[in-house]
Amino acid sequence: MAARYSKFFRTVHFAGDVFLLNFSFFLGNAVYYNDLNISFSDHYIKQFLYINLFWLIASSLNRVYALYRVLRFENVFTTLLRAFLLHLLFIFAFVVVFREYIYSYKLFTVKYCMFAVLTAFWRLGFLYLLKIIRRQGLNFRNVIVLG
Repeated sequence: MAARYSKFFRTVHFAGDVFLLNFSFFLGNAVYYNDLNISFSDHYIKQFLYINLFWLIASSLNRVYALYRVLRFENVFTTLLRAFLLHLLFIFAFVVVFREYIYSYKLFTVKYCMFAVLTAFWRLGFLYLLKIIRRQGLNFRNVIVLG
């Protein structure tokens, strides 16, 4: 009997997205300032935390991690685009309502574009790998049709 790895797919998917969000957050600073030294001021850490929290909320509301047996790339990227837009809406609403300061909107744009591109490639690669795994029969389900 083949091992069922599908119970780990959502966790891996979520961990990959959060890793890419945080990686693009740090890499955006390195690219923008041409420096790998990152100052961990209170404002920077607070911004880091609420960006992660808002991604968790936006992805949960859009059911980004609902992986069905039959997935189309268009559907996956549509839900991902909705999650990106909702995430941006949460961030800018937070900035306006609580009068939070973003260091630079240009820097934020660099970070978010990196996040969007990296996440799109991550999703594409993950879904392609999932398709290969299922094609090889490593993650199949036996079904009995009655009637």
